[in-house]
Amino acid sequence: MKKYKVITLCGSTRFKKEFMRIQKELTLKGYIVLSVGLFGHSGDNEVWENMDPGTLTKTKEMLDDMHKRKIDMASEIFVINVNGYIGDSTKSEIAYAKEHGKIIRFLEGTDKDSLINNIHMLHTTQLSLKRIKNNLHITQSVIPYLKDMIKRDDSIIIRKGKNYYCIVNNIRITINAYNYCIITAHKIKEVK
Repeated sequence: MKKYKVITLCGSTRFKKEFMRIQKELTLKGYIVLSVGLFGHSGDNEVWENMDPGTLTKTKEMLDDMHKRKIDMASEIFVINVNGYIGDSTKSEIAYAKEHGKIIRFLEGTDKDSLINNIHMLHTTQLSLKRIKNNLHITQSVIPYLKDMIKRDDSIIIRKGKNYYCIVNNIRITINAYNYCIITAHKIKEVK
């Protein structure tokens, strides 16, 4: 029996059309897709019934909690951030996903945004740790050092196929884009 990855969609329910499109695309790519049950900002008024200004309804509280349980069931979340919009509920879901070690993908954003939003997932093998320390001539801990390099303002990050490539401070870091394993890091040789 084939194992399918489980992904939870997050984002404002005002983007119902995008939720439906992304759900279809990810399903056809072989994901089990968990989504919202109601679209409160797109006409499902049950979410807001009996709501006083500045308070949440019992229904809204239940839906928010249920969505966190859906995040628990998934290995990653997909944030539907049309025009970069991320509301308070979605921010809370992203924080929850990070806290629980989930991969976070975005509908919109740069390769650098995607890698930095998943920087908590970076890891490597013991063999790669030794190789990277030797390649870079460093004595400090590899993962924190490379995280700092990746987060620098002058880092250039691109994704090609299955890998991210980060160029910074004359170093090239190669990271698997699916599991965030650091494959290698080495100094870039200057061409004379």
